[in-house]
Amino acid sequence: MGLILSEKNVNISPTIYMEEYYKLHQEGCKMEDLARAVLELYENVKFDNSWENMEFNEYESIKDNIVIRLVQKKRNQELLKEIPYIPMLDLAVVFYMILEVTEFGMATMRVSNDTIERWNVNVQQLYVTALMNTQRRLPGEFMTLNDVIGEGEPYVSAGPNMYVLSNDRKSYGAAAILYPGCLKRIGAYLKDDYFIVPSSVHEVIIVPYEEISDSQYLNEMVECVNSNCVTEEEILEDHVYYYRRSKDRIEIC
Repeated sequence: MGLILSEKNVNISPTIYMEEYYKLHQEGCKMEDLARAVLELYENVKFDNSWENMEFNEYESIKDNIVIRLVQKKRNQELLKEIPYIPMLDLAVVFYMILEVTEFGMATMRVSNDTIERWNVNVQQLYVTALMNTQRRLPGEFMTLNDVIGEGEPYVSAGPNMYVLSNDRKSYGAAAILYPGCLKRIGAYLKDDYFIVPSSVHEVIIVPYEEISDSQYLNEMVECVNSNCVTEEEILEDHVYYYRRSKDRIEIC
């Protein structure tokens, strides 16, 4: 699933996921070419220096770099025993430290239970800080589905009046549904209730109720796409959610 390349005397390494390279291999790409592509990517994303533990041990030094991610609770039960999280319906809000941001992505480190014990902060305090940081460092982006069709969006056949909500780096952007006032503003723009389709941990698709009112159809579509188009670690959920404007609330469908 993932390849980690380590450098001597460097205490942090990127993980390069293998799924896309495996698909290319199945399509006929030579192993030598794939290995070369992996190494070229590694040269772009690797760290040349170690990160000092003191930066992680001191909450005041690292607190501005803590962000949230949204993951499925059921698939991550073992992991959630080891890390702090906030339950959100059948999902879980987890916490990461941003170490570095480059044009190729973000280097992050997961916050563990041991970490917040050293920091002497509770989960609610952590959530308030991390949510504010995430909204500031990874601002939300709301666009029409047509704007992202060129990026390989698998839901293009579902209908024209749909939208994608993510962040500006399209990395773990599903957490944008937690940004204060975000869903309410979308409802005001659409003048309608809407479904939230969990495309992946990186984005959600917004479907106005007047566009498709059949939640069962959407649930079946999500299950199909998750089975065929989304890697296991990027699946958010196998069903859709419903945003009710009158109550400013998300419900499970």
